Amino acid sequence: MVTEIWGRIEGLGPNGEHGFHIHELGDLSKGCDSLGGHYNPLGEAHGDAGSCHSHVGDLGNLRADADGVAVFSMTVPKIQIVGPHSILGRSCVVHLSQDDLGKGSN
Repeated sequence: MVTEIWGRIEGLGPNGEHGFHIHELGDLSKGCDSLGGHYNPLGEAHGDAGSCHSHVGDLGNLRADADGVAVFSMTVPKIQIVGPHSILGRSCVVHLSQDDLGKGSN
């Protein structure tokens, strides 16, 4: 099964990349502190969405334009809407800064 994710996000830092992830929980009661880590039911290393070994929730980076708008479309083979590793009820997070895709320390 392959899942397509597409959208438009406004209000980002202009002309920059922003990490994009599915997090473990959908609990917004304490902001980011209550979302848990990147969704990783298979215990993989952090990486890029296209990598064989990455978190289910690793979706790479979104690129914002000069107006702080990111328009995106991606096909993600690891994301499931139904089944034991469904992302339903979890949170979708756009981070302030760029994700290192498992290749550094960010």
